[in-house]
Amino acid sequence: PGNSEKKSFLVSGSLDAKLLVWDSENSTEPSAILSGHEQQVSCVAVSRSGDIVSTSLDGTARVWQGGACTQVLKGHSGAVLSVVVLDTGEIVTGSQDTTIKCWTGGACVATLKGHTDTVRCLA
Repeated sequence: PGNSEKKSFLVSGSLDAKLLVWDSENSTEPSAILSGHEQQVSCVAVSRSGDIVSTSLDGTARVWQGGACTQVLKGHSGAVLSVVVLDTGEIVTGSQDTTIKCWTGGACVATLKGHTDTVRCLA
C-alpha cells in the first residue's frame, strides 16, 4: 500500500484498534498489521495512490503510507466514525461531534456544520 507497485489489497479495522492489510494473492494471513489508534477502528478508506486512511473512537484519523503512520488528523471533539478520500486526495471525516471536517496536507481546511447528531457515513 502506498508504493508504486499496483497490487490489489483489502484493509480491515477492528475493536482491537488495529488495521490488517490483506494481499489479494494471499488472503489467509494479513500481509501487514498497522497499530497506532488508542481505541477501536471505526472506518477505513483507501486513496487512489494506495494510501490508507483510518478513523477511530479515539477522535483521530490516521494516514498510512507503506505501512507507517505518516499523519494523525486531530480536531474532532468526539469519535471519528466515517471517512472518504476524494479524487483530489482531500480527506473528509465525519464525527460523533456532528461535524464534517475536510483535510488537506494534514491540516483541517474546513468544518461543515448542519447535522444534529452523529455523522456515521460519507460518500
